[in-house]
Amino acid sequence: MEDKQVTLRNNGGNLPEDSLLQKFANKFQEGYEITLTPKEAKRLVLYLNTIKTGFQACVPMICMGEQCPYNKKCPLGDNKNFPMGQDCPFEQIAREVWYHDYAEDLNVTGESKVDEALVNDLVFWEVLQKRAAEELAANPKIVKKTVAGFQNTKEGLKPVFKDELNQVVTFLEKAQRQKLKIMDALIATREAKSKDTSRILSDPSTYAAKLLDKARELEKKAKEAGMVEGEVIEDEGIRTKP
Repeated sequence: MEDKQVTLRNNGGNLPEDSLLQKFANKFQEGYEITLTPKEAKRLVLYLNTIKTGFQACVPMICMGEQCPYNKKCPLGDNKNFPMGQDCPFEQIAREVWYHDYAEDLNVTGESKVDEALVNDLVFWEVLQKRAAEELAANPKIVKKTVAGFQNTKEGLKPVFKDELNQVVTFLEKAQRQKLKIMDALIATREAKSKDTSRILSDPSTYAAKLLDKARELEKKAKEAGMVEGEVIEDEGIRTKP
């Protein structure tokens, strides 16, 4: 991939069948193909890998330099040294830091797809909240005057104004509510797991039944492997024989 161009087609190409790029190309219609430079192929692989973590991985905005609506708060604007056309490095690092911190606080280890999805959703709203806060910093009016209608006067039609809450403030409130809902869901899943574990440990009959099932499973495996048969755990206690 580093020395030559890469051709993608659904009936095979110059890539291993089990590679991510070939799996992607297998979705093409018959006869369609594309040729990529090594740099383009690498970028495509990086993008395809974001699918594993859902749409939240696509959150970082594309740098538009001075056209970016948040450029007034961007430190790179001082020297106009913008990474034009690339993912915003500030949102990338913010997303990574926020995910790490939330995962650490909530003990998300990556073993649960549900937990990962919820933390990613939480980070998604963090990013949107950051953008909204930067918009508010650039235009800090909390209440704005908007046109509510028009009235006839001697001088003709004139607009009638009304005070309206800045929509950015409204969005910030929505973002906060969404974050709290996600946090509640994360806490609820942990409480449910904790209660289930406590219930099993506090209920001797349930715990004994689980041990009995496990013993039967081990006995079955031992028979299949040709090992010496042993007795399983009974309700009265544990009895084994060689």
